[in-house]
Amino acid sequence: MKMNINIASLLNLARFAATTPLILVSADINWPEYSQQCRDDAGSPYEDDVPGVPYHFGSAAYPVLVDADGNGGSGRRECADPIKDACNLRPDFKTAYLEGPISCGNNGWYCRIFNDEANGWPNVNLNGDVNFGQCNREESFEDGGYDQDGHCHGSSYDSTYYWWIRDHWFREYNGKVRCCCGWYQGGTQPVTEGRIANRCDYRRLVTSTENLSDCRDANEEHGLGFEGGCDSQYQDQIGSPIPEDDSVCWEIERFGYTEEGGSVPTTPPTVTPKPTPPFVSPPPTNKPTVSEAPTSPTNQPPTMGPTREVSQSKTDSNGRFCRCLLSFVTLHVLNDASYFIHFASRRRAPVLGLHLDQQISQRRTPRQIPQIHQ
Repeated sequence: MKMNINIASLLNLARFAATTPLILVSADINWPEYSQQCRDDAGSPYEDDVPGVPYHFGSAAYPVLVDADGNGGSGRRECADPIKDACNLRPDFKTAYLEGPISCGNNGWYCRIFNDEANGWPNVNLNGDVNFGQCNREESFEDGGYDQDGHCHGSSYDSTYYWWIRDHWFREYNGKVRCCCGWYQGGTQPVTEGRIANRCDYRRLVTSTENLSDCRDANEEHGLGFEGGCDSQYQDQIGSPIPEDDSVCWEIERFGYTEEGGSVPTTPPTVTPKPTPPFVSPPPTNKPTVSEAPTSPTNQPPTMGPTREVSQSKTDSNGRFCRCLLSFVTLHVLNDASYFIHFASRRRAPVLGLHLDQQISQRRTPRQIPQIHQ
């Protein structure tokens, strides 16, 4: 029997409630504007997402912030230029980097995922779908099909960024991500000029008027990928780092889904929290002062909801109630599904094993679950 409740989304909601103080309710924008998720996109259906709980919540991924003072030191850090607007609009920097909206002037973008096992992050499925060579090695110039440096993917439309990131996140193409502005044009180093990569896959725009049931895979069957190879005029880059313009690029560490989640490396400059405005008037208690989350500039589109403060006592009560309710619902649903639920399909999220024997062993004896055939 098909379950109507998305287990992954429910668990994410329960985890969110259990680990979030619920002191402030922050505003966010309506993003993405509409669904561009096609049938073969990995992960759970977008419509099953729990509002306010991002699919990447609790993951080890984190944004690489840049030196705000321009002196190369370890001082103040800020979002990369193409993500600055998103950082002002979204509730936190991590969400801004992983979801956007990116500011590339609608000239498009391209991202390269590199194996980062040397820094302790397993590649999972990345090595099984490497597809490009960097334009700083002989193989990339001599062999247009050389494809051992990582996975490259992009688009000429900015709004596709959210959907590509989400798809490849759940495909577990795990590694370090470097993205830059410019597909055909825009920025200072568009990928199709043949200075960065010898080839790169393309994700097409799915329009708001399309019937999503007719879209199998926005990453294929359009003939728009870059296959031009590395331009011979850039052979002087061989053996050296490619000179890239950091002002049009941004990076994400610990990218990709894992069941374990993983730990975030202790590198304070790259995980600096979003700055907050001055403190509000303290309540008449000895509890620590509560500050409001930053709101977006007043000239932003009217999609922003207001930021409001919730009293500590009311929040504590509501928080306990929500956590108890969520715990009850989660255990009830999972208990009915027994202690091990598998959720998988080809080119979707890998198998999700929910080992719940410790939680329900005292409640009931597990029963056999019939094998589910898709």
